[in-house]
Amino acid sequence: MAEIEFENIWARYGLRDSPYNVKALSLIGSFNIEDVFCGREEELKVLGNRIHSTESSRTLIVGEIGTGKTTFANYLRWLLTRKNVKETKFLTLVDEMKVRDDWDYNKFLRETLFEIYNSSKIFNWEAQGIKFKTLDVIKNNLDLFLTKDIGLKETEITISNHEEKIKKDIPSELLRSWFLQLCEEIKGYNKSFIFHYNNLEAIHPEKLGALFMSIKELIQIPNTHWFFLGPSDILSTIENKSQIHSIFHNHLMLEPLSEDEILKILKKRCNALKDKDVNYIKPYEDDTVKELHKKLNGNIRFIFKLLEDTTNCLSSVTCKATIQEINAIQEKEKRKILSRLNENQQKIIALLIERGEMTLTELSDGVDIKPQNLQKDLRELRGKTFIAFRDNPDDKRSKLVRLSQNTYLSFVFSQEKSVALMEYLIKTYTNEDDLVLDNCMGSGTTGVACKNLNRDFIGIEIDEKYFKIAKERINDALATDSAVGDKK
Repeated sequence: MAEIEFENIWARYGLRDSPYNVKALSLIGSFNIEDVFCGREEELKVLGNRIHSTESSRTLIVGEIGTGKTTFANYLRWLLTRKNVKETKFLTLVDEMKVRDDWDYNKFLRETLFEIYNSSKIFNWEAQGIKFKTLDVIKNNLDLFLTKDIGLKETEITISNHEEKIKKDIPSELLRSWFLQLCEEIKGYNKSFIFHYNNLEAIHPEKLGALFMSIKELIQIPNTHWFFLGPSDILSTIENKSQIHSIFHNHLMLEPLSEDEILKILKKRCNALKDKDVNYIKPYEDDTVKELHKKLNGNIRFIFKLLEDTTNCLSSVTCKATIQEINAIQEKEKRKILSRLNENQQKIIALLIERGEMTLTELSDGVDIKPQNLQKDLRELRGKTFIAFRDNPDDKRSKLVRLSQNTYLSFVFSQEKSVALMEYLIKTYTNEDDLVLDNCMGSGTTGVACKNLNRDFIGIEIDEKYFKIAKERINDALATDSAVGDKK
C-alpha cells in the first residue's frame, strides 16, 4: 500500500484552522468572541438596556435555524459579564443549557444548579471576591463528578468508571430553597444572574407549556435574567397561555444576517486564524458568499458548511471555493443521496421539499401510496436521518413528518432544490416528449422541471393559491407567448 501523506489543508491559506466552523461562538472557545462577532447592534442594545433597566427579565430569542441565535445570546452575555469582569453587575454560566424533552421542574432546577456550581469553578468567582456559601451546601448534597481508575494488568490497560450523577431523589422544595439562597447571596454582591437555555423546540409544545407553568414563579425571582432560544413557532406555545405570556417581555426575532455582515465575519475569522509565519491567501471569493447567501436565504450555518466541505475537496491552494466548485460537489452529493433512495422514497422527499411539514395522510395522498405501504420507506428514511416526526398538536392521534434539519438534504436541494430533484426523477423515469401528470401540482415544480427537460406536462391542483403560483412559475419557465391554461 502506498504511503499516505496528511496535511492541514488550512495551512495552504496561511490559517491555523477552518474559518467556517459552524459551531456557535461561546464565551470560552477557539475564537475570542469579541474579535469575530458582527452585526445585531439594534438587538443587542434593546436586550442590553432591558437587562440594565429591570431587576428581573425573561426574553424569548427566536429565529430560524442558521440565524445565529446562540452566538448572539453568548455575545451579549460576554458583553455584560466578561468584557469587564471587575466592574460587571452580572454573572453568567460558562455554557448555554440545552433543554431536553424529559425536563420538568425538578430537572430544570437540578441542571441549573449544577451549571452554577460548575461555572463558579471555571470562572473562579472566588478570585473576584464572590463566595457563595450555598454552593458548598450544594456540593455536599449533589454528586458532581465523573472519575476514572486506570490500571495496567500485564499488557492490558483497564479503565473503570465511577460515575456519580446529580442525585435524583432530592426534593424540589430543597432545590428551590438552594436557588433562592443563591439569589439572595448574589443580591448581597449587588449583582444578578443571567441564564441561557437553548433548543426549546426539543420539547413537545404541551410539555413546554407545562414546564413554563411550573417555573413561572422561579423565573420572576429578583436578580435573575433569562434567555430562552428556539424557532419562531414556539411563540404560539407562550401566547396560548396567558399566565406565561404575561410575564415575558417582548420577544426578539432574529432575521438572517446580511451578506455584508457574513463577509465581515469571515474576514474577522480569517484575521484571527492567520499564521504569522505563513503568507495568507483568502480561501473564498466574495461573490461566492453573496451567491450562497441568496441561495440559502442567509442561513450562515449552511453557507459555512458548503464552503468548508468544498474547500476540503479542493486539490490545491490555487483553487478557491467558487460557485462552480460548490455546484459540482453539490451535484455529487445529490446523486449520492438519491442513489440510496428507492422510487417511493424519492417521491416522499420530493413532496416534503415541495410542501414542507405535513400529516401522514397528506403525504400518502400526495405520493399516491397507501399509508400501510409507506411505513417501511418512512422507517428507512428516518433511520438515514432524512426525515423527522413529531406529534400533531391539532390531532393527538396523528403524526407530522418533515425533512430533518440535521441532514445535508435540506440544503443540497435548497431554493431550486425541488426543481433539481424533480429533474433527476423525470430524467430517470421518462423520455423526451413524454407526458408527465402531477395530480397534486403544488407550486408547479414538476411543470418547471418538465419544461427544462422537453417533456409535456399536465398539472392538477385543488388549492387556488398554489395553482396561481404554479401558473406564474411555469409561464416564467416557458418564456414564450403561449400561456398556461386557466382551468383548475
